[in-house]
Amino acid sequence: MKYCFLNGNTIPLSKARISPADIGLLRGYAIFEVIRFSEGRIFNFGSHMNRMFRSAEKMRIKIPYTREEIKEIIGKLIEKNEGGSYVRIVLTGGEAIEGMSYDPEKPTFLIMIENLKEINDSYYKNGAKLLTVEHERPLPDIKTTNYTTALGEIPKAKKEGAIDILYTSKGKVLESSTSNFFIVKKGTVITPKEGILPGTTRKIILEIAKEGFSVEEREVYASEIKDADEAFITAVNKKILPITKVDDVVIGGGKVGETTLLLTNLFREKEGQNFKSF
Repeated sequence: MKYCFLNGNTIPLSKARISPADIGLLRGYAIFEVIRFSEGRIFNFGSHMNRMFRSAEKMRIKIPYTREEIKEIIGKLIEKNEGGSYVRIVLTGGEAIEGMSYDPEKPTFLIMIENLKEINDSYYKNGAKLLTVEHERPLPDIKTTNYTTALGEIPKAKKEGAIDILYTSKGKVLESSTSNFFIVKKGTVITPKEGILPGTTRKIILEIAKEGFSVEEREVYASEIKDADEAFITAVNKKILPITKVDDVVIGGGKVGETTLLLTNLFREKEGQNFKSF
C-alpha cells in the first residue's frame, strides 16, 4: 500500500482527498517540487527547499512546516512506503474563497512518494531530439503546476521522434518543458539566464562547469543552435541528457560531444556530495 502526507496526516494514497473547491484545482494556483532519494539519503534537498520557499513567498502561500520538519516528514514517509525513488511535494492556496481568493494561512500541502519513468540508455549514448515550440511560461522562475502547453505539444513531439519540446520566444531559446537547456560553442558552456526556471541540477552543472570551462549565462538565440558544437538538457530525473537534434538541425554531427561526456562524468563524481542522510 502506498502512503502520502496530506495536511498534517499520513494516510493511504488511495484515501487521500482534496476539496473540489481547492484553488489549485479551480485556478491552477499551486507549486511543486520533485526530489530524488536513494538508500535513505535525499539529493540536493537544500536547493529544492530554497526554491520552494522562494516560490511560495512569491505566490503568497504560507508553507505550514519548517525545512527540517519537511525533511523529517519525507524520511518517515519513505520508510512507510515500499519502493519509490522520488518525492513530490505539492502546495496549493487551499480552498477557494468565492472562486478567486484563498486564505494563505490555510494551504493544501501534499507529499507523495513515486517512481518517475527511467530514460532509455540509448538517449545517453546517441543523444535525443527536441522540437521547438513558441511559448514562454507565466512566472517562469516559479515551479508552478501549469503545464498546459507541454501537455498539448509533447504528444506531437513524440510522434516526430523528439523526447521533449524546447520553448522559444521571440527568437530566443528558453528551456525544455521539464529541463534546462545548454549549448557548447568552441569550448564555452552557454545557457539561458532569463525567462527560465532556475533548475537545481542546472545549478550543480554550472558550478562544475565553472571549474574547468568558460561559462556564459545569457540570452541564447535560436539561430545559435545550428552553430553549436554540442547541446544537452539537465533535470532531476535526466541528470545530463545529450541533445543531438533540434527540429531538423543536427548538432555535433549527430554525436554526443566530449564536453557533455566530461560534464556527465564530473556530475557523477559530485552526486554523492549532494546526497544527505535524513
